[in-house]
Amino acid sequence: DDNDNDNDNDNDNNNHGEICRTGADAQNIVSLQEKSNYDGCNLPYEIKYDASGIICIVTPRRNAFLRSHFINRRPCPYQHCTKWLKGEKGLWWHQAREHEKIYSDAVNVARDGSKDGNPLAIVVYVGPLNHEMKMNGKGVSGNNLGEESLLVLKNNDEKHNTIESTQCCNFFETIQNGNMSEFLSCMKDFIDKNIHVATYLDKNGASALHWAAGCGHLDMVRYLVTECNVPPDQPQRGKRSFRNRTPLHWAARNGHLNVVRYLVEDCSSCRTTRKHDRCVVDIDAVTLDGTTAFCWACWQGHEEVMQYLYSKGANTAKLNSYGCNAVLWSAQSTTSGLKSLQWLQVIGSDMMIVNSNGHGMLHKSAQRGKEEVCQWIVEEYLAKKGCWQSMLQQIGQDAEGFCPSDLAGIEGFEFLAQWLTMQEGRIALDAFYKGICPEWLSDGISNARHVINRYGLDGIYESGSGVKKMSAFAVKKTGLHSASPQASI
Repeated sequence: DDNDNDNDNDNDNNNHGEICRTGADAQNIVSLQEKSNYDGCNLPYEIKYDASGIICIVTPRRNAFLRSHFINRRPCPYQHCTKWLKGEKGLWWHQAREHEKIYSDAVNVARDGSKDGNPLAIVVYVGPLNHEMKMNGKGVSGNNLGEESLLVLKNNDEKHNTIESTQCCNFFETIQNGNMSEFLSCMKDFIDKNIHVATYLDKNGASALHWAAGCGHLDMVRYLVTECNVPPDQPQRGKRSFRNRTPLHWAARNGHLNVVRYLVEDCSSCRTTRKHDRCVVDIDAVTLDGTTAFCWACWQGHEEVMQYLYSKGANTAKLNSYGCNAVLWSAQSTTSGLKSLQWLQVIGSDMMIVNSNGHGMLHKSAQRGKEEVCQWIVEEYLAKKGCWQSMLQQIGQDAEGFCPSDLAGIEGFEFLAQWLTMQEGRIALDAFYKGICPEWLSDGISNARHVINRYGLDGIYESGSGVKKMSAFAVKKTGLHSASPQASI
């Protein structure tokens, strides 16, 4: 089951409350809905049921616990869905995929936690994690792969083996630390217990090969592929964005060029017991959301890996399921991203692309406070290309009504937000003079003719405020108070 929740240790079909199996049982407990102040928790008892007919109840105390900052679970607001998700991101992802909500609607529901008048849901509570081990930095957990905790271990026939979870942690910690002698000792234990190492997975579905590749330990990667017959293109079996990540994804994401080169070149002639034929690693393999290893390298700003994959024929124009290409990944890079963007421009990437949420590279960079990148986009790229429609898309509203200046301001980048506000106004005014006025700008200018809509906007960064500011700027500069916009795209 996949409840689209990264780092979630609870099974989807579990619930966090009591279980009743008949409608009569439900009738007997409906009165619990009236209690809204149990043990100091200002939350009601909640009753929901799933497609199988099982009725779930959660107490006010359990609601408060699950919603606490430490646990950070959010219930699906649909009456017939009993799943809980980790945080707002997990909730909007679940709604977008499982309930086919469009992006903006899913975000809105994730924020207020309500749908159909019922903000709560229930799933079985299995207790807190026994332990958490964050492996930040060079490993494949924490922000890289996921927090290591309980073990998911499956044979080839899908039956579960049983190994203590502490052994799981020690094994992956051994890989992270690059201790080859301890690693080989662990491998001997696998052989003695007749367990194939490829089936030994962490809680996010990652195998030893994913960890070794993500940590950059080429000797371990080579051993697992050549001596243990682990498929070099083994897909990760985790939930949501973890699913279908390959060792190449992790090596590229963490900038380990030596491992990337080995997987792309040397593994093209490897043989596996699973396939009994030549196994070629797909350089353009995608995760569940359609992201390639090349895009992951762009996201982390690993220029050598980017250039290497490009030289080996990687599809640099591929879009993921949200319409993001390598340009947008570089724009939201954890590094500056400027050199990567300039290189992508040289190789002919679509620099003006806008994804399904209405974000261009300026939105992505502004949201992350990248002053240098935003300045390059506006002054060096937008100003020289002369494609006004694309330029307006770069400064325009996203699906939730935010312009780049709004996104920067909301994230606390006040100086950048003010600078972007001026640039957005300048570009909008130039476009207006050229007779290019999309509907959102036309409506904004019409509203800005009324004096009440032209003042009190300074320092306000919210949905719609960016358009109001650039429209007020256009009216002020042109003296427009009653004239109609010249044209409409």
